[in-house]
Amino acid sequence: NIKSYILLLWLITIIVFYGVRISNAEEVSAQVTQDELYEKALSFKEEGMSDAAMDMFKKIMDANSNDELKYTDALLEQCMIMKDINNPTWKVKAIEAQQKIKILYRINYNKPEYWLAYAKFAALVGKEDHLSGAFKKAFFYRPSYIEGYLLKGDLYSYFAKNTNPSSAAANF
Repeated sequence: NIKSYILLLWLITIIVFYGVRISNAEEVSAQVTQDELYEKALSFKEEGMSDAAMDMFKKIMDANSNDELKYTDALLEQCMIMKDINNPTWKVKAIEAQQKIKILYRINYNKPEYWLAYAKFAALVGKEDHLSGAFKKAFFYRPSYIEGYLLKGDLYSYFAKNTNPSSAAANF
Protein backbone atom coordinates (compact mmCIF):
# COMPACT_ATOMS: atom_id res chain seq x y z
CA ASN A 1 0.00 0.00 0.00
CA ILE A 2 2.86 2.43 0.79
CA LYS A 3 4.50 1.54 -2.53
CA SER A 4 1.29 2.43 -4.37
CA TYR A 5 1.06 5.71 -2.47
CA ILE A 6 4.67 6.62 -3.28
CA LEU A 7 4.17 5.63 -6.92
CA LEU A 8 1.00 7.74 -7.12
CA LEU A 9 2.76 10.69 -5.50
CA TRP A 10 5.69 10.34 -7.91
CA LEU A 11 3.29 10.19 -10.89
CA ILE A 12 1.43 13.32 -9.72
CA THR A 13 4.72 15.17 -9.26
CA ILE A 14 5.78 14.30 -12.82
CA ILE A 15 2.43 15.38 -14.26
CA VAL A 16 2.48 18.70 -12.37
CA PHE A 17 6.10 19.39 -13.35
CA TYR A 18 5.40 18.53 -16.99
CA GLY A 19 2.27 20.72 -16.97
CA VAL A 20 4.23 23.68 -15.59
CA ARG A 21 6.90 23.22 -18.27
CA ILE A 22 4.26 23.18 -21.02
CA SER A 23 2.58 26.28 -19.57
CA ASN A 24 5.89 28.15 -19.38
CA ALA A 25 6.78 27.10 -22.93
CA GLU A 26 3.43 28.41 -24.20
CA GLU A 27 4.01 31.77 -22.47
CA VAL A 28 7.50 32.09 -23.96
CA SER A 29 6.16 31.10 -27.39
CA ALA A 30 3.37 33.68 -27.16
CA GLN A 31 5.88 36.37 -26.16
CA VAL A 32 8.19 35.50 -29.06
CA THR A 33 5.20 35.68 -31.40
CA GLN A 34 4.24 39.12 -30.02
CA ASP A 35 7.81 40.37 -30.37
CA GLU A 36 7.97 39.09 -33.96
CA LEU A 37 4.62 40.73 -34.73
CA TYR A 38 5.88 44.04 -33.28
CA GLU A 39 9.08 43.87 -35.34
CA LYS A 40 7.08 43.08 -38.48
CA ALA A 41 4.77 46.03 -37.78
CA LEU A 42 7.78 48.34 -37.40
CA SER A 43 9.18 46.96 -40.64
CA PHE A 44 5.92 47.72 -42.45
CA LYS A 45 5.97 51.23 -40.94
CA GLU A 46 9.53 51.87 -42.17
CA GLU A 47 8.65 50.54 -45.65
CA GLY A 48 5.72 52.97 -45.89
CA MET A 49 3.11 50.21 -45.71
CA SER A 50 0.91 52.18 -43.34
CA ASP A 51 -2.26 50.08 -43.57
CA ALA A 52 -0.42 46.82 -42.89
CA ALA A 53 1.48 48.39 -39.99
CA MET A 54 -1.73 49.84 -38.51
CA ASP A 55 -3.42 46.42 -38.71
CA MET A 56 -0.49 44.73 -36.98
CA PHE A 57 -0.35 47.33 -34.23
CA LYS A 58 -4.10 46.85 -33.75
CA LYS A 59 -3.53 43.09 -33.33
CA ILE A 60 -0.80 43.83 -30.79
CA MET A 61 -3.15 46.15 -28.91
CA ASP A 62 -5.90 43.51 -28.90
CA ALA A 63 -3.49 40.81 -27.68
CA ASN A 64 -2.03 43.08 -24.97
CA SER A 65 -5.16 44.73 -23.63
CA ASN A 66 -4.11 43.67 -20.12
CA ASP A 67 -0.53 44.95 -20.51
CA GLU A 68 -1.00 48.72 -20.47
CA LEU A 69 2.63 49.48 -21.35
CA LYS A 70 2.65 47.31 -24.50
CA TYR A 71 -0.82 48.51 -25.44
CA THR A 72 0.22 52.16 -25.08
CA ASP A 73 3.42 51.60 -27.06
CA ALA A 74 1.43 50.11 -29.97
CA LEU A 75 -1.10 52.95 -29.69
CA LEU A 76 1.70 55.52 -29.94
CA GLU A 77 3.08 53.78 -33.02
CA GLN A 78 -0.37 54.02 -34.59
CA CYS A 79 -0.52 57.73 -33.75
CA MET A 80 2.84 58.33 -35.43
CA ILE A 81 1.72 56.52 -38.58
CA MET A 82 -1.55 58.45 -38.66
CA LYS A 83 0.26 61.76 -38.21
CA ASP A 84 2.73 60.84 -40.99
CA ILE A 85 -0.11 60.15 -43.45
CA ASN A 86 -1.96 63.32 -42.38
CA ASN A 87 -4.89 61.46 -40.83
CA PRO A 88 -6.44 64.08 -38.52
CA THR A 89 -7.77 61.46 -36.09
CA TRP A 90 -4.22 60.93 -34.82
CA LYS A 91 -4.99 63.66 -32.28
CA VAL A 92 -7.86 61.64 -30.78
CA LYS A 93 -5.59 58.63 -30.38
CA ALA A 94 -2.87 60.88 -28.97
CA ILE A 95 -5.27 62.02 -26.25
CA GLU A 96 -5.98 58.37 -25.40
CA ALA A 97 -2.22 57.72 -25.33
CA GLN A 98 -1.67 60.74 -23.08
CA GLN A 99 -4.23 59.41 -20.61
CA LYS A 100 -2.54 55.99 -20.64
CA ILE A 101 0.89 57.60 -20.14
CA LYS A 102 -0.39 59.47 -17.08
CA ILE A 103 -1.79 56.27 -15.56
CA LEU A 104 1.35 54.28 -16.35
CA TYR A 105 3.54 56.89 -14.66
CA ARG A 106 2.36 55.87 -11.20
CA ILE A 107 3.14 52.18 -11.70
CA ASN A 108 6.16 52.28 -14.00
CA TYR A 109 8.12 55.36 -12.93
CA ASN A 110 11.35 53.39 -12.45
CA LYS A 111 11.05 51.25 -15.60
CA PRO A 112 13.05 52.42 -18.61
CA GLU A 113 10.41 50.91 -20.95
CA TYR A 114 7.91 53.41 -19.57
CA TRP A 115 10.26 56.31 -20.28
CA LEU A 116 10.70 55.12 -23.89
CA ALA A 117 6.92 55.17 -24.32
CA TYR A 118 6.87 58.66 -22.81
CA ALA A 119 9.63 59.69 -25.22
CA LYS A 120 7.50 58.48 -28.15
CA PHE A 121 4.62 60.58 -26.89
CA ALA A 122 6.88 63.63 -26.48
CA ALA A 123 8.17 63.25 -30.05
CA LEU A 124 4.62 62.80 -31.33
CA VAL A 125 3.40 66.05 -29.79
CA GLY A 126 6.60 67.99 -30.49
CA LYS A 127 7.91 68.47 -26.94
CA GLU A 128 11.68 68.31 -27.36
CA ASP A 129 12.46 69.13 -23.72
CA HIS A 130 10.21 66.26 -22.58
CA LEU A 131 11.82 63.99 -25.18
CA SER A 132 15.26 64.74 -23.79
CA GLY A 133 14.09 64.30 -20.21
CA ALA A 134 12.48 60.96 -20.96
CA PHE A 135 15.73 59.59 -22.36
CA LYS A 136 17.67 60.89 -19.37
CA LYS A 137 15.30 58.98 -17.07
CA ALA A 138 15.43 55.80 -19.17
CA PHE A 139 19.23 55.80 -19.18
CA PHE A 140 19.34 56.65 -15.48
CA TYR A 141 17.43 53.45 -14.72
CA ARG A 142 19.31 51.35 -17.31
CA PRO A 143 22.54 53.06 -18.47
CA SER A 144 23.47 50.48 -21.11
CA TYR A 145 20.00 50.25 -22.65
CA ILE A 146 20.79 49.46 -26.29
CA GLU A 147 17.14 49.49 -27.36
CA GLY A 148 16.82 52.93 -25.79
CA TYR A 149 19.77 54.34 -27.73
CA LEU A 150 18.36 52.96 -30.98
CA LEU A 151 14.97 54.48 -30.25
CA LYS A 152 16.62 57.77 -29.31
CA GLY A 153 18.13 58.05 -32.79
CA ASP A 154 14.83 57.09 -34.42
CA LEU A 155 12.80 59.56 -32.37
CA TYR A 156 15.13 62.50 -32.85
CA SER A 157 15.01 61.77 -36.58
CA TYR A 158 11.21 61.61 -36.40
CA PHE A 159 11.16 64.82 -34.37
CA ALA A 160 13.37 66.60 -36.91
CA LYS A 161 11.14 65.52 -39.80
CA ASN A 162 7.95 66.57 -38.03
CA THR A 163 9.03 69.92 -36.60
CA ASN A 164 8.55 73.12 -38.52
CA PRO A 165 11.94 74.95 -38.51
CA SER A 166 10.28 78.36 -38.43
CA SER A 167 8.32 77.50 -35.27
CA ALA A 168 11.48 76.08 -33.64
CA ALA A 169 13.37 79.28 -34.50
CA ALA A 170 10.55 81.36 -33.02
CA ASN A 171 11.17 79.72 -29.63
CA PHE A 172 14.71 81.18 -29.41
